[in-house]
Amino acid sequence: MAESLASVFFNQIKGAENSGKFLEDLVANKQTEQEWIEFKGCYPKNPNWDDSAKKAWSENLSAFANTGGGVLIWGIDAHKNDEKIDAAHKLALHDNPAVLKTRLAELQLDATDPPVSGFAIESYPAPSGDGNQGFVVCYVPESSNKPHAARHSTNKPCYIRIGDSNVVCGISMLRTLFYPRLNCRLAVDIRALGWKGGHPAFIVNVINGGPSTADDAFFTCHVGQNMQWHLTKQTEMFLTTQNGNGLRSTYPLHPGMVWNVGECLLTIASLPTILTFHCNLFIRGMEPQEAKLVFRQPEIAPDESVQKQERFIPAEYP
Repeated sequence: MAESLASVFFNQIKGAENSGKFLEDLVANKQTEQEWIEFKGCYPKNPNWDDSAKKAWSENLSAFANTGGGVLIWGIDAHKNDEKIDAAHKLALHDNPAVLKTRLAELQLDATDPPVSGFAIESYPAPSGDGNQGFVVCYVPESSNKPHAARHSTNKPCYIRIGDSNVVCGISMLRTLFYPRLNCRLAVDIRALGWKGGHPAFIVNVINGGPSTADDAFFTCHVGQNMQWHLTKQTEMFLTTQNGNGLRSTYPLHPGMVWNVGECLLTIASLPTILTFHCNLFIRGMEPQEAKLVFRQPEIAPDESVQKQERFIPAEYP
């Protein structure tokens, strides 16, 4: 895996002949904040600074971990430049960077939910300081356990990094963070077989038309009628839910594969005008999916054989 810009920059600071001078030069060069760089001035004499620092640490941990990683530099104040981008403006050093380094490490476990792992913190004296003053530099890697909520921010939101800012995640971005890797295009296929033993019969299949494997597939189906399942070797009865019988695939559903769930018989006294199959599908690493297939009375007559297919879409929950 290629090294991130944040990791390269952090190691560049750490490996510099004089790390403090390197950091001071960021102000002289008016280094801009970017998706992977953030500056924070230190004002420990301000009575509200500890709470402000705790909130900033929480939000930046969340934003960097949820995006591509980043470097948070304490000891530099940033202001908007002529292009309206935050840039290093002046030194705002901490009086005792070793104390701040310890404090941030202590806060880390409680700063986000879940905690961010793999971070690193270094402190450096400032050549222009009074001998005690200096910087604290924090490296936050991109997380493989997204999303991370900022616990010390109001309403504990999840942040992402966009440009030079931390931005609260919207619903669509949260979906991406929760379910980032799988791209299974799943469909349910139901074919009416006519009648068997005086009952409407149907064959039910689940199809994976996408490029990713659907692992640990769990399928429920209900029609508001009693259902008797005759399952194939690909399926096991797992449990009964309010959405019908829970059926689990005994094999991963690889791209292009068809899961032949089984045959079901509806034990009904009379044939309804409309028969609606409400299907739900749960795949490890994907958000819950739902699909609905409707058969009208002429389509489920004893001498008919009608096949219908519907794509699963993300389920809507109140």
